[in-house]
Amino acid sequence: FLSAWEQGRVEFVNSVTGKPVLLEFHLPWAFQGFRAFTDPETEAYYTAGEYPWNQALARERRKTLAYCSEVGLALKLGSTWFRVEKGCLRLRLLWPP
Repeated sequence: FLSAWEQGRVEFVNSVTGKPVLLEFHLPWAFQGFRAFTDPETEAYYTAGEYPWNQALARERRKTLAYCSEVGLALKLGSTWFRVEKGCLRLRLLWPP
């Protein structure tokens, strides 16, 4: 179970730029309040320089998240870490329905 004050984060290395990416988000009613931290080259890879990444991410609000990586990624919910290499992690909030 996660409380209303829990936070999440996803850490991975972009396979094209080779640079680390950190995504942070908040709970509890949805995965929301996303914020990305990376270098300008990697941000441009995702946005093609067309829009401010963090402004777009801040508007996201989802009940399900899915992350896949050939290299590996680590996801933290509250104080628990989940790691995967050459695979995917999928999260779904069960409450509220």
